Amino acid sequence: MLYFIVGIVYLIPNLYQTSYMKELGLSNAMAGTVYAIAGIVSIGGAPLWGMLADRIGVKTALLAALVMSVVGDILPIVYGTIAGFIVSAVIWGSSLGGVLVLIQMKASQQVQPKYVATAIGFISIFYAVGQMIGPVLAGGLIEYAGGYISAYGFGAVMFFLCVLLAMMIQSKEVQ
Repeated sequence: MLYFIVGIVYLIPNLYQTSYMKELGLSNAMAGTVYAIAGIVSIGGAPLWGMLADRIGVKTALLAALVMSVVGDILPIVYGTIAGFIVSAVIWGSSLGGVLVLIQMKASQQVQPKYVATAIGFISIFYAVGQMIGPVLAGGLIEYAGGYISAYGFGAVMFFLCVLLAMMIQSKEVQ
């Protein structure tokens, strides 16, 4: 369920951030720069979250990354300025890849080692279905239910739901 929900909302900033920024009057060049910032920080995001998970535990790191994802969605709503988008891009860029890796790490801890590949493949089906549904939902929210703010708000609410779901994950590892 967690990976499915992340799949739904994962693409909202990726697909709509530039248009949202342009709607707010920011230039194409500035929107592209902010998008590039997110891409640059994403290069180190997943490895950093993985190293953090080694120190504090996968579940704790996952919860932190999900909370950062909530913040990353809220910032453009509250601060529709270039600074708000840049901070959001840094948070998003550094945490979203971590969310994906940490969910996979947690799933791999829940099964015997010989079933890890099967488990990751299985949960990836739900993620993929979420990614097919997400842009349709976000596009509908943008078009018919309040614009980009409603799509970003939807993302924040869904990531918060993921925080709640992640809190229920058992921390016991299968040997």
